[in-house]
Amino acid sequence: MTIPHVNLLSSCFQAEYEIGFSRGLFLNGLSVTVLGSNDSEKNRLEDEIEFINIRGNQNSNRSKFEKILNIILYLKKYCLLGLKRRNDIFHTIGLFVVRGGFGALIEALILRVFFKKWWLTVHNIMPHDAHNRINHWVSYIIYRLPNHLFVHTDRMREQLINDYKLKSKNITVIEHGIDNFIDIDPQAKHKLFKHLKIENFSKIFFQFGYISHYKGLDIFLESLSKINVPSDVLFLIFGKCQNTQLRKTLQTEISLLIETGKNVLWLDQYISTDLVKIALAATDYLILPYRHIDQSGVIFSAKSAGLPIIASDVGAFRNYIDVSDCLVPPESSLDLAKAILEKIHTTDQPNRSDLLKNARERYEWKITLKPYVSLVHSEYKHTL
Repeated sequence: MTIPHVNLLSSCFQAEYEIGFSRGLFLNGLSVTVLGSNDSEKNRLEDEIEFINIRGNQNSNRSKFEKILNIILYLKKYCLLGLKRRNDIFHTIGLFVVRGGFGALIEALILRVFFKKWWLTVHNIMPHDAHNRINHWVSYIIYRLPNHLFVHTDRMREQLINDYKLKSKNITVIEHGIDNFIDIDPQAKHKLFKHLKIENFSKIFFQFGYISHYKGLDIFLESLSKINVPSDVLFLIFGKCQNTQLRKTLQTEISLLIETGKNVLWLDQYISTDLVKIALAATDYLILPYRHIDQSGVIFSAKSAGLPIIASDVGAFRNYIDVSDCLVPPESSLDLAKAILEKIHTTDQPNRSDLLKNARERYEWKITLKPYVSLVHSEYKHTL
């Protein structure tokens, strides 16, 4: 019997998602090829999973000409592979290499021509900080090109059906999964303090990820200005901000908070995966004060460590809330301040072992990908 084969187009922008997705399909008995862009990704995959470094190792210091040439060569390799593996499924699980706008549309048109069976995962229906008419119409066209679309939530599926007039039969919900769970570590706080070279704190509130306006770090900081906080509480922020003006504004707000006695530490830089894992195990609450989003991989990073969450009630966040978590109205620094203050003074600590157990039972990739695997088998039966 022929084992169904899936080619996964990876952008390496969301490496944890892409690696977990690949391994989940393999563990469900499918044959998998990952078309990636960094050899480091290969080391985390089973030997039976084929890995093709189709884009080469990316160098951020490349010239603009080198980047354009790299994209052209990458698309050429994709097209040749599409012709060679004509009956295979090709699934774009990462982002388009040409990010956003008409560049993404051109890439999508090329993939549609050369891939007989092209599937696409829609991580966010619209770009986070580019909700405008042009991107809406570009997305409107792109979403009609693949043979099948995958989204993370029922809410996203309904939005594509109602707002983009797509057929329901061509859209499948596949929940975000978790590949690596982080065990409970009583020494995690000590390890974090030692790594950061800071004094000990009894409670830590944490926010991490690339800093953008829609993620609401300014709302988080404003909420801290509204409350009195004990000196043994730390507010820890990991994430690089590439917007110069936003960075200056946030740095000013943090300086003012520090002057009033708040312990706020922002590492405005790329943070290694190992340090993020230590922080997830060591901190007490993850803060997600987003203005808007469909869903976020960060919330699943928290779930992987049994870390309780305080989040804005946006997108599909409500679907992932446990009894120890808390939702607040979006863009309300006052409600966020009240939630933080309540968690600071509570004596009823969440049972992280139970939260971790619940996450394993619901979010392991082998489990969340069951509907996808059924669809692959159905597609191959139809082809045969």
